[in-house]
Amino acid sequence: MQFIILGAGALGSILAAHLQRAGHEVSLIARGQRALQARENGIKIRGLAAHEQKCHIVTEPASLKTTEVLILTAKTYQHQQALEQVKHIQADAVFSVANGVLKTEQIESVFGADNALGCMADLSGEMLNSGDVIFTRNVDLQIGGMTAVGQEKARSIAALINAAGINSSAVDDIRAVEWSKFVPWVAFLALSVLTRLESYSSCWIPAAQ
Repeated sequence: MQFIILGAGALGSILAAHLQRAGHEVSLIARGQRALQARENGIKIRGLAAHEQKCHIVTEPASLKTTEVLILTAKTYQHQQALEQVKHIQADAVFSVANGVLKTEQIESVFGADNALGCMADLSGEMLNSGDVIFTRNVDLQIGGMTAVGQEKARSIAALINAAGINSSAVDDIRAVEWSKFVPWVAFLALSVLTRLESYSSCWIPAAQ
């Protein structure tokens, strides 16, 4: 299957490398130093998986025209800007691994209801200065459609990603799943505003002595 992945950070690199290893056709949109690293040295995954893959690295999104699956990995606050870069691409299915509850509606407004998929990513990784990526969490990449047509696409794509080594599943009510990740963070964000500390500080529990 053809995949275009926008963003060569930790999650984008993990997805690209695993899908490439599984035999899919992957184009990874990257920029700057990261594009040079990935093009010259390939994508190196460590941690929960250990392998190196050479993907087609693209620095100009305008050069890409069609794909079966388009995956956005930009941060939530960059999501609309990311969509502007790829809105010209004809894609059968589009989803974003970003947090938040508006991203799917934004995708739907550009690519249509049948092609827009929701997603909740319980995955994580860390990008090192060397360009290596440490794969640290592989719980579940949940995908769901907004329509019956979209749900069929979600089942097929989730199965392919799962077979590639990234735990993935199709869910019927993806909007509820997306909200389930968003709502608990509201409390942590309130604490961050009041204390002026990073939100992760509220989650930290000291180890027993």
